[in-house]
Amino acid sequence: MNISTNVSVLAVQNYGPSGTLLLQSLLDGHPNILSFPTVYIHNFFYFWDKHGDESTDSLINSFIDEYNFWFHPEGAVKALGLHQMGENMDETIYVSEEIFKNTLSHIVGRDEHPSRKSFFIAIYFSYAKALGRKIDEPVVLVFPIHNLPRLHAKYLIEDFPNAKFVHMIREPIQLIVSSFKHVTQNYLPANPAECAYSQMLNDYIKQWGWPNKRFVYGYKPYFNEHERFSKAVKLEDIHTNPEIVLKTICEWLDIPWHKCLLTSTFNGKKWWNRPGCPRISGFGLQAIKKKTDDVISEFDKYRLYGLMSKKYKIWGYQYPELCSNIFFQMALPFLILIPFKAEGSFLKYRFIYTPIGLYKQIIVAMTKRLKKNQLPLGIGNIIHFAGKFFDSINVIFEPASKSSLWHYLKKFMVIMGFTLFVPVFLLILLKDTLMVRYWLYRGWFVNLPKKRSEVRLLYDDVLKINIQEK
Repeated sequence: MNISTNVSVLAVQNYGPSGTLLLQSLLDGHPNILSFPTVYIHNFFYFWDKHGDESTDSLINSFIDEYNFWFHPEGAVKALGLHQMGENMDETIYVSEEIFKNTLSHIVGRDEHPSRKSFFIAIYFSYAKALGRKIDEPVVLVFPIHNLPRLHAKYLIEDFPNAKFVHMIREPIQLIVSSFKHVTQNYLPANPAECAYSQMLNDYIKQWGWPNKRFVYGYKPYFNEHERFSKAVKLEDIHTNPEIVLKTICEWLDIPWHKCLLTSTFNGKKWWNRPGCPRISGFGLQAIKKKTDDVISEFDKYRLYGLMSKKYKIWGYQYPELCSNIFFQMALPFLILIPFKAEGSFLKYRFIYTPIGLYKQIIVAMTKRLKKNQLPLGIGNIIHFAGKFFDSINVIFEPASKSSLWHYLKKFMVIMGFTLFVPVFLLILLKDTLMVRYWLYRGWFVNLPKKRSEVRLLYDDVLKINIQEK
């Protein structure tokens, strides 16, 4: 298989849940573009740091072992909807291991120790060969950088100095709501209000816990000196003006327009979005207009508009002009002392998984999550297991009557348990409140400087078009 020497890279970055997978699915199948389903190649640089010094044969075998799920129907990632592909949602994603391995061996087999760049390129071409793809020049490799550490962006730019970064963005309040619901619906071990405000206001991601807590580069370039290669695309524009936006991207990448860009696919099979999201393929307003009043009140919106006013202005989103007024901005430090609705929603969520909450709901949630090897958030887990422990002791001793010592001992333990729990629970709530305030104040502070580092819209620099939101 012949390898093109005219190869460039497009790295796709996300600002929260902002439609990166949709963009990647639209680029899939373009004759000049090579890509993988969703985030299949996301961890490449972690793999290379671990195995990059190995000899060619060992390196190839290690890669096959690491990415073995590519080659079997049951390996399709269900959380991303890759097991429900095709017109009737009855197909899955996989490629031939034999073809992929033989092609990869043929491409890199001549080098005793292939470079990181050559191996990276070889993987893309080998996957395309396994799909039976026809490839035109120039070739663009789509890499899902998706909040990877800055070091990985550095690796990418070292190998491809002109690598381009497209940052998918979305109306910030919609992003906050999506981020909040993502944490609560997936029972992630974090405060969803804190996660939403830390990421949307400060580019700090923490919902995945240690060691994945870190500042990311969702709304700003990874490197200031690489800023001219980093551009933003609005999810709303893709849904409402797809052909205009995608033609702009083609011009930026210096590749021809192709009608396949209007079809959402992976491996050439129609993709229907992730489970838990609107199950549509391609474009639809239901994907960008979500209910917000269950998480954000009208008063919250004005405060958030103020905290993110410069993002709204730079990216062309509509917002009340009052919120960028200097007097409103100076009042914000006092206004954000008042609790946000998301904090109250989280308080109820935290409350359910405590002894003061409904014990039956804890047991039901525990039973469901244990079957899926997942645990609900909060200390309800500890209480549930403690209850099971005391029940087992009760069976052993089998007290003869309610006046037994064990009966009074249990009462004492319950009273002590609640006595100890109340201050612990209050400390947890205090910590939640203080951390939310920290990220809100930090977001207000970084919003003040005149010079901003937000990535600029692609359309302003390429076609000078003005897309009107519908």
